[in-house]
Amino acid sequence: MIWATCGARNLAVSTAATRAVRRFFAPATSATPLVTVSALDGRKELFVDDPSQVAELTQYIRASKTVGIDTEFIAHPFYAPKLEVVQISTPDILAVVDYQKVKNAGLREIHQAWKDKECIFHSGGYDLKLIGHLCDTLPDNIFDTQEAASYAGLGPMLGLKAVVEACIPSIEMDKSMTLSNWSHRPLTKDQIKYAADDVRYLQETREVLIEKLEALGRLEMFRKEMKLKSDPKTYAPPDPSTLWETVRKTRKMEGRDLAILRELAILRDRIARENNKSPEFFMRDDVMAGIVHVVPTSHGDLYGIQGVSAGSVGLFGNLIIEAVQKGVDTAEADWPVRDPLMSSAEEKHRQLHSLMSAWIQSYCLYELKIGDDLVNPRRSDDLMALILTPDEKLDALKENRFMSGWRREYFLDKLLAIKNGTKKLQFNPESGLVELV
Repeated sequence: MIWATCGARNLAVSTAATRAVRRFFAPATSATPLVTVSALDGRKELFVDDPSQVAELTQYIRASKTVGIDTEFIAHPFYAPKLEVVQISTPDILAVVDYQKVKNAGLREIHQAWKDKECIFHSGGYDLKLIGHLCDTLPDNIFDTQEAASYAGLGPMLGLKAVVEACIPSIEMDKSMTLSNWSHRPLTKDQIKYAADDVRYLQETREVLIEKLEALGRLEMFRKEMKLKSDPKTYAPPDPSTLWETVRKTRKMEGRDLAILRELAILRDRIARENNKSPEFFMRDDVMAGIVHVVPTSHGDLYGIQGVSAGSVGLFGNLIIEAVQKGVDTAEADWPVRDPLMSSAEEKHRQLHSLMSAWIQSYCLYELKIGDDLVNPRRSDDLMALILTPDEKLDALKENRFMSGWRREYFLDKLLAIKNGTKKLQFNPESGLVELV
């Protein structure tokens, strides 16, 4: 055994394993690949492209309390994104792992090493969903620098470059390879360096953000929010019977048409999942709407629908017709219905929603110094549900974000005052704020 110095920590590293980890900038034909030391911060830089190297990498991970994580993947046209590269940082190492080479067995071994660490991501939703899909479990403790930056008042939905440079002013990140083709092999030197830089500053950025959150008294608030990131339910796939609700250009459908749409959406999802292609790759939303309108009973009917290709009819025509017939045969009592609460929204409710949203945005950005996306996400129905539900029945909205935690404390009473007309909104031309009076 030899002792390799890693920052302030010594780790026992076997000579054979050390040589098995290729340095970042060594050519693929290097006879004796070695670990290199970063000229920027003195950390060891590891390029892991063989399953035999994974065990050594996990030693470094297990020796650290925090682990920075990022992934590079190809999303389109796949049902589940195709993982290509995993980047890992600790205070002692930077590692770029070629998933094509270490495969899922290697990823699971790495995941077990970081699972009980504080795992640092930036905008980690897709990364966590992919890790959960491939490893069946999620890290226990997550720190998302994008959300932390929003809680710390740096701004909503900031990219990694903006957050890092705000926290570490001396750094200027290079994001020129954002659209790089990560499926091509071998990975280039520039790709490997770019991938490593995506996790290089996560530890230091985390420390700065924690200081800012503590100064604002929001660290505990942020920590509670992060617990949801470790809940598998957060990334669970939707119930197939509800997939029809997200199909565009179908808002005017009802009754039997929705029953047909539901069966088509279930079929599309099943075929897409089995073939690992995006649902739209198999059948676009407008094509589904056309099928519902025509109610085809034969291949000839399908050929007459705009957007339905001859290849699709040949491969899936019978399945489509069967799904349509199943929808037609659905008993009226079992027809799907749109959310009755949301369907009851009138123009006056939508105008009130716009007013409330404007106040939330102003209050968040100028008073609380947080991103309004943390309170009122663009695709959330929570605010409209608050508007449409009688005050005496609000406790039934158990999953509504305004009914628990800090959002209830900061927003519920004020929003109800706007809703019930006991408070009014006015624009202050001097401050530029939408104020509650």
